[in-house]
Amino acid sequence: MEELVPPRRRQARRRTRRRHRRTIRGFDKFRDQFSAAANGVQGSGWAWLGYDTLGKKLLTFQMYDQQSNVPFGTIPLLGLDVFEHAYYLQYKNIKADYIKAFWNVVNWPDVQARFAAAVSKTPGLIFP
Repeated sequence: MEELVPPRRRQARRRTRRRHRRTIRGFDKFRDQFSAAANGVQGSGWAWLGYDTLGKKLLTFQMYDQQSNVPFGTIPLLGLDVFEHAYYLQYKNIKADYIKAFWNVVNWPDVQARFAAAVSKTPGLIFP
């Protein structure tokens, strides 16, 4: 169905795929890296995919507890809440199953829109 997407969106998707390949070497490796970051959070926290406006690359990072320490010059694109309250009722204490199920509900068009805005509107340290 990609042929039904307007040309500008198609170009943006290609750009995202290229950047993923260059930065993380493919979606499977990205998913594994992001999942490992999420699973590695002990206690409360988040796993994030962000765009580094200085290095012009995608980053995977963690935030613990109530911290809002997004790396300097990084725009968050995709976040996964790994606080126990996010998964306990449905997954009990099996965080890995929650993280695996997360990939079935990611809103990729929204992530793509955030990525496109981050790339086009943030030259260096200038934030939108």
